[in-house]
Amino acid sequence: MRKITLFLVSLLLSTPYSIQAMTPRIQGTAFRDANDDGWLNTGEELPGVSISLYEDDGDGLFGSGDSLVGGSTSGWNGRYQFNGLNPNKGYFVQQPLQAVDGVTFSESVSPLFHPGEPAIVIDEFNTTQSVLVTPIATTDQSTMASSHVLGGERDLYLEFASGAADARLRSNPFGLTSVLEFDECAGVVATTTVTWDGLDADASPVPAMGLHGIDLTSGGVNSGLAFNMGVDSAGAGEELRIRIYQGDASRFSEASVPIPVTNGLATTNVELPFSAFVGVVSPTNIDALQLILGGSHPSIDAQIDRIGVFGPVVANFKVSPVPEPVAGLALAWGAALLMVTRRRARMDQAAPSRGS
Repeated sequence: MRKITLFLVSLLLSTPYSIQAMTPRIQGTAFRDANDDGWLNTGEELPGVSISLYEDDGDGLFGSGDSLVGGSTSGWNGRYQFNGLNPNKGYFVQQPLQAVDGVTFSESVSPLFHPGEPAIVIDEFNTTQSVLVTPIATTDQSTMASSHVLGGERDLYLEFASGAADARLRSNPFGLTSVLEFDECAGVVATTTVTWDGLDADASPVPAMGLHGIDLTSGGVNSGLAFNMGVDSAGAGEELRIRIYQGDASRFSEASVPIPVTNGLATTNVELPFSAFVGVVSPTNIDALQLILGGSHPSIDAQIDRIGVFGPVVANFKVSPVPEPVAGLALAWGAALLMVTRRRARMDQAAPSRGS
């Protein structure tokens, strides 16, 4: 009996390294699992499979309330895709009841997918932490252990550069908003370093190597880092710098991404692909990760409300053909005959012998 497996290579981020907003997509491959091993092998790709995309109505269950928002048919290589999805919505991928290659296949529906959710969460800034610098107290630092951040600890370091007032860096200020907030008073320039390097209770900008070789790509599947962030007009041209370390503090790769100009609030999603990093360290093997902001523009207000690693969600669908009518009828007759035979045998055992 033949099968079709829908291999959904899902939720890849479509935006290249730029200031453009991140627009997730769902894509995948339809294939006939000829050797029944559950994996896509060369030559098993299946064209002509209809795929539907539904937007969840908010209950997390596939049903009549969900909206059909897209349809696709697998191409010559078995591939299909849905582009321009809302990162704040949930989606179901459906393989409807259909005939493919002369065989009718029953409906299959994926689990609920959220394109905007990271594959690996680095920090969502939902724990409260703060540092403050002035012309007198020119540096401040803080460590915060948390199970919600990469490596179990977030380290904040803030350094005053110039001006006549103060600058502040706060995570989840007042416990009300899950953002990292960077505020420079009028005329002030400061630089902040946020480090994720494991549990060392040390916020020094020279990182420890406590992540122990994390593979951010998850075996080459994940495509890059993504940030939800923004800066006010005073910070136009400001960039966010990211370093990944391996071995010691002298070995790192670095990339930067422009911060979108908003009203200073974190309202835009931006992707930084792993291919943008320059240096000796690969994202497949890192011991520390660091974010550097500020140092060039005075009086800026900026926010980051999430940092994560993005990549596809993979879901395999084992789709069985609808039983052919003749085969189904024969199976039903066989089951009925078996029941009758067993019942007659029980009756024969219970009946008295003729000679008694």
